[in-house]
Amino acid sequence: MNAGPTKEVVHGNALVRRQVYETIRQAILEMRIKPGQRLIERELIEMTGASRTSVREALRELIADGIVKTVPYNRHIVGIPTQDEARELYDVRGALEALAARRFTELASEEEIQDLSAAVDAYGAASTVGDRIASKGDIYRILGSHTPVVYAVLHTLNARVALMRTMSLTVPDRHQESVKEIRRILTAIKSRDSAAAANESLAHAEKACTVAMRLLSESPWSVAMGWD
Repeated sequence: MNAGPTKEVVHGNALVRRQVYETIRQAILEMRIKPGQRLIERELIEMTGASRTSVREALRELIADGIVKTVPYNRHIVGIPTQDEARELYDVRGALEALAARRFTELASEEEIQDLSAAVDAYGAASTVGDRIASKGDIYRILGSHTPVVYAVLHTLNARVALMRTMSLTVPDRHQESVKEIRRILTAIKSRDSAAAANESLAHAEKACTVAMRLLSESPWSVAMGWD
């Protein structure tokens, strides 16, 4: 029996699922689908043009990433962490980013540092939330180039804080503050000061946590999510 067509179908299904996942995830991150809002299969099918099966598979992946939560009666809603969950996520994120920055400072070539500098410049110039998230992702990808295991864990972790990052970038002046914090990391890296790079990375994560915690405590979505 020729297994070729079967493999092609499996690959095609995986590609469709990934496209559906990215479409729904982007709608959530751009807040076209709001925190606490119920995700209705029929509407997701219309939005993505995909089958019910592909939408359900994408939802399962979004649930695994912590972006979507299941509530009573098997309903799905856009979820963000509780305050306790958020603090733990940011604590882990800070420790891992500090490790990645330290190793990058010690091992990166001058060309890699130039690539990082260009990514930081792009982040500073980004004018939309979507562009800021994308360029921030480029920064993390480059910083994690010498710690692939750390980067893989951070990639999964950042999926769980992605919505909070989107929310924080809507806070007036937060983007400018974030750029300054990351430029301090870059300055330490260019000086090959690994301890300072780690400390500045940790400070950046702690500042992001402070902003996120304030947003969670003030957000009207906390009632919708059952946190009051």
